[in-house]
Amino acid sequence: MTLFKNLKVVGSHVMGGKEKKSMMQKYGGSSFLSVENTFIVNKCKDKKVVITQENKPIIFIYNNIYIPTLQHIKMEPDVLKKTIFLDEGAYKPLCSGAAVMAPGIYKYRHLITTEIFLNDIVKIDILNKGCIAVGIALMEINKIGAETKGQAIEVLHIEGDELDLKRF
Repeated sequence: MTLFKNLKVVGSHVMGGKEKKSMMQKYGGSSFLSVENTFIVNKCKDKKVVITQENKPIIFIYNNIYIPTLQHIKMEPDVLKKTIFLDEGAYKPLCSGAAVMAPGIYKYRHLITTEIFLNDIVKIDILNKGCIAVGIALMEINKIGAETKGQAIEVLHIEGDELDLKRF
């Protein structure tokens, strides 16, 4: 289930220099995050925080973790390297709020190029469609076997949710 339903901004401010440096330390290597750029911090209902640049959401904060939005990932695909792959049959259930299940990941485990641990942030790619969501690992993905069952990834942000569609 995506975090972004009924996304209402209740306050915003221009990010200051110290905030920018802190964000860059926590967030890591993005080519277009620079101290010279202007970022707006948008505080939303339910304590959600979305950081925008030129009115586009580029980062959201979840449990004190800076996470790229789909718009950011589309501009800079390597900003989030940990990726799981699913077949096209998973698209509709995910868009309807389903979590990613372990058997769906197992089918394409050979495409995963990095280790993914519990609580890692991951891109969710649909084969022949690309990145459609961002989620958090609920188990160690590399240890999923043929008999593993249950939820493996909680979807935080998905194509078509309010964060993906909203202009700030």
